[in-house]
Amino acid sequence: MMAPSALLGTVCLTLVLTGSLVDSRAKRSKRQAFDPFSDPFGPGAGAGSCKPIQAPTNGNIDCGDNIPFYTCTARCDDGYKFETNDNIIVRECDSSSGEYFPLTGESLAPGEKPTLPICERK
Repeated sequence: MMAPSALLGTVCLTLVLTGSLVDSRAKRSKRQAFDPFSDPFGPGAGAGSCKPIQAPTNGNIDCGDNIPFYTCTARCDDGYKFETNDNIIVRECDSSSGEYFPLTGESLAPGEKPTLPICERK
């Protein structure tokens, strides 16, 4: 059996070593892990740079993050279609620059949000 003073020394040493181990683990858990879905451009960049597009007349729009782009999906109400005869138009925005990609034959100035055609009764 150990003497009380030796036992007290062992307990103190154990507490000190356990505290050091817990502290080192806490520091390790604060390291940044690679997250493939995080914004590589930092807070404030990314999808926050992309502005939602106004919903078309006689339709609705749903905008949000869609890896790797910010996406707006416009839909016409029942009984309506876009002049292109489509019921859905999808627009994508580059999250790093906040610029929307132009559709074929479309010209967008830097920083310009695209407009959607009106949904017409069909």
